[in-house]
Formats: sequence, structure tokens, C-alpha cells
Amino acid sequence: TLVYLSSAHGLESGDLIFDLIINTDAEQADDYKNNWAASVAYRTEIWDWDWAFNVVLGDNEDDEDENGDRKGLFGGLVIQPSKFIWEDKLELVGRYYFQASSGEAGIGVNSRYSRGALGNDGRGDLHNSVYAGLNYYFCGDRAKVMTGVEYETLSTPDANNNATTFWS
Repeated sequence: TLVYLSSAHGLESGDLIFDLIINTDAEQADDYKNNWAASVAYRTEIWDWDWAFNVVLGDNEDDEDENGDRKGLFGGLVIQPSKFIWEDKLELVGRYYFQASSGEAGIGVNSRYSRGALGNDGRGDLHNSVYAGLNYYFCGDRAKVMTGVEYETLSTPDANNNATTFWS
């Protein structure tokens, strides 16, 4: 059983969003092993750029496997700037992503493509990622082409690893 709460507030300078998810059966869950997770997001415009900020904090249920201990607190930060360089057609985008955990394998990378390159099935206790790219919109948000490059590092129980991924 998952309990999900969300609250969005329009501010004069942007939008503020609070989210909370509570897993009442984390010990029994096969896939979702978080006891709870909370998020605060803020979207705004600064210097003619669109910005999205998100901070997350949560707690993992004990789930030790071949990749290490996942139990404990985890947290993260995402910063995403974007700007249209050709109005409604070509958008310059960026992203900085940080996550950490108290468990040696308490966080995992999002990209299935970099998991193998980063080792330990993409699980560790400290992850940083930087992305830059372009989005070309054919007809608004209904069809677009995305391309970019991402560099990321992951600290695992075995080593510190890094990977570069070219996206298209």
C-alpha cells in the first residue's frame, strides 16, 4: 500500500510543489523498497531561462543483495536550466544531478545504458551527473528530437567509476 500526497502552489515568481510518498508495506514489497520519500520542487524563470529545482529525501527499507547494503537515508538534488534559442523550435537544455545515501548501495543511476559502465549494477552511495543537450520541437510537446551528452560519476563499494553517454 502506497500513500501519496502532493500539493502545488502558484507563486508570483514560479511554482512550488511538495510531494510525499509513504510505503506502508516496504518489508513485503518486491520492487519499491522505500519506507518514504519526500520532494520539494520549484519552477521559475531567471534571466530569461526556465529553471527547475528539486530536492528529495527518503529512507530505504533494508534490502541487501549482491550489490551491497541499501538500507538508510538517501537524498538528492536536481537543477535543470533550459532556454529556447529558436522560439518554440530549438531548446538548449542542461541538468545537474546529485544523489547520496547512507547505505553503500542505497542509490542507483537512472540510465540503463550507463549501469554496466559504472559497475555494481549502477548502485552506490554517491552519484553526480552533468548533462547538456538540444531539443528540436516538430509540433510542440507532441513530437521532438532530443540529443545531448552526459558525464557521470558513481562511488560504489568496489571503486569510483565514471561514464560518458551520448544521447539521441
